Amino acid sequence: MKSLLIYIGLILGNILVYIYLGENILLVTVIISLVLAILNHINNHEYICNNCKSKFRIKFYQIISFHTGNYRKLKCPVCGVVGLAQEVKDIK
Repeated sequence: MKSLLIYIGLILGNILVYIYLGENILLVTVIISLVLAILNHINNHEYICNNCKSKFRIKFYQIISFHTGNYRKLKCPVCGVVGLAQEVKDIK
């Protein structure tokens, strides 16, 4: 629920920037919003290796990997196998 509120806030913020400041600054705010959304995803999700069942977090550049549903093609930092790792919500 907290993640959903963050995304809604980012979208509303972009709309307000467009209304008050015009489209010149809109691209900058959209890029900042995308980076914040990616960082939010990285900090709140872990992945489980299908080979060794270890949990790990991804790095910023790994967000652009093949993915489908709750699976993402990643290299496990523990066993080194490249395969589909299941995404799980990190409960803090």
